[in-house]
Amino acid sequence: MLTRAGQLAVDLGHHLFDTLYHAVALEPEACLVTADDRYHHKARALPGLRHLRDWRGRVAAPVGKPALCLAYIVSGIVRCMTDHEKPLLWIGSSKKDLIAIPLKVRKLFGHALDFAQHGEQHAAAKLLKGFGGAGVLEVVEDDAGGTYRAVYTVKFVEAVFVLHCFKKKSKSGMATPKGDIELIRARLKVAEAIAREMRNDKSHH
Repeated sequence: MLTRAGQLAVDLGHHLFDTLYHAVALEPEACLVTADDRYHHKARALPGLRHLRDWRGRVAAPVGKPALCLAYIVSGIVRCMTDHEKPLLWIGSSKKDLIAIPLKVRKLFGHALDFAQHGEQHAAAKLLKGFGGAGVLEVVEDDAGGTYRAVYTVKFVEAVFVLHCFKKKSKSGMATPKGDIELIRARLKVAEAIAREMRNDKSHH
């Protein structure tokens, strides 16, 4: 599947995180529904793809097998049709720090956060080491100006919390600097307190 998605990305000159969904949709029981005109124009000759404007909730499938609509793409963001969106909450200066990051990197981080809000994990998101099963994830992206990171947690059912967005200052190594790890730990405790308060407020209503 990954090989097929990689070939689609090369053939279409498009992002892998879109073509991964299309690779799955090439199975006979599946279809990718998209509202992204640019992607539809590139891939319209391929099977397993419908534009949202032409889709009526029915996809041709073998007799006796239900059709599967995987997702739709709006402005490059892949989203499941039946998802539930969690609130996105920013801890400390994380939102201000994200806005200061180059646009190309910011878009990727935004996609990853959108995935998290809908209960999914972006392909670029990885568990941050040192937090065990705390559900703390990190997205790393390089730009001409350096390497940038966004850290968020999906540990709490109440919301997705953005803990830290920053440019890695070290010239070598992939490890997150100690000072940033300590800041992330402190902000995770703040997120936990906010989530607890949200939970208590909900239980009293």
